[in-house]
Amino acid sequence: MEKQYYFFDLDDTLFKTKNQVIKYLNSTYKVDLNPEQYHCGNSLFEIVKSHNTNINISLEEFWDKYRIEFLMSSAWHREVEPMENMVDVVKKLSERHYCDVVTARQSPGVHVVQKLLEKYIPNCIRHIHFVNQYDKGVLKKVLKNEYIKQFADNSCMFVDDNLGEFEMVKDMVPSYLFDPSNHHPEVASSMKFSNWTDIGEKVL
Repeated sequence: MEKQYYFFDLDDTLFKTKNQVIKYLNSTYKVDLNPEQYHCGNSLFEIVKSHNTNINISLEEFWDKYRIEFLMSSAWHREVEPMENMVDVVKKLSERHYCDVVTARQSPGVHVVQKLLEKYIPNCIRHIHFVNQYDKGVLKKVLKNEYIKQFADNSCMFVDDNLGEFEMVKDMVPSYLFDPSNHHPEVASSMKFSNWTDIGEKVL
């Protein structure tokens, strides 16, 4: 059987990162955010500003600080764990097909992502694609749909918890929104997953 390509988002699709993001924001900006206040697609910057109006920081400064202090920090990722049943599904799937990670994270944090993958699903991921890539300090964006397009004829699945990413890719390859808390009831249940057990039943 010919190998096909499967594409998975990293944050809150493969791994539970939301709680650590909230802990970082609470610690850094002296706010008291609840993880339930944030889901993919929300603006972290706007959430923080709404809880602490005395913060004097621009959007660009906020994201630069987030990139350096959180996305590039192994310490902040030590407590990050995989989604339930993800490890078993990805390990079995990677024995028969190609599994790629596609993430909106920034490429300077590649070592953090690699550590997570090596810890839980070693030798299972063929490639990590970063939407935000830095070349000699210059930011270049290569969107997920642009990356996946080159494999469209031989792709079997794309899974992401971001509604916008899902919408951009769904007409290109079979795509599913990862939505455990049903934040998007408007999306048909046939195009969503709420857990990795369901993903496993679909792909294995």
